Amino acid sequence: MAAAIAIDVAILPPPEIAALAVALNLPLAAASPDSLRLDDRHLPHITLTQQFVAADGLQPVIGAVDDVVRGEGPLTLQIAGAALQGDSVWLTLGPSERLQSLHARLMHALHPLEVRGGAAAFFEGRARDRDVEWVGGYRTTAAHALFRPHITIGRGAPPRDVRPASFPADAIALCQLGRFCTCRHVIRSWTLAS
Repeated sequence: MAAAIAIDVAILPPPEIAALAVALNLPLAAASPDSLRLDDRHLPHITLTQQFVAADGLQPVIGAVDDVVRGEGPLTLQIAGAALQGDSVWLTLGPSERLQSLHARLMHALHPLEVRGGAAAFFEGRARDRDVEWVGGYRTTAAHALFRPHITIGRGAPPRDVRPASFPADAIALCQLGRFCTCRHVIRSWTLAS
């Protein structure tokens, strides 16, 4: 198998929303030493697509993302609350046709560039079997009609005091994924301009 890299094309939320996600993650991470931790090296994010691509083929990936986001204006998104999804706690987002469309267009544009990958494709070669399975199966288990936009904040009980909040979303990043499918390394970023 050729060398692969595990990528996430994601929305990086504005500082106040990222700070909220980090603050909500702290008690969840403290309760479980080997769990998701959010900070400036493990970026809170809203996944648009995840997959494995050829490590030596990032230029076509960058070009495909560039083609999709060019001319796309900023989005207005809304945190709807916190919820438990499986054993993960999410900040859930309200419905957005533009977000769904952006997700679908990225899935379509990047499909031809998808390859098989393993743990070595993740940042520092560190991944759980579950991370590898999630990224490898993203297209069939979490995309299109199954797409549920969210910010993962950890494992445990969802916080009860999360209030709905609207926020602007204009930062898109192509990231290498790390353990727990965190955005660990920003390869390229884009700003959605009005």
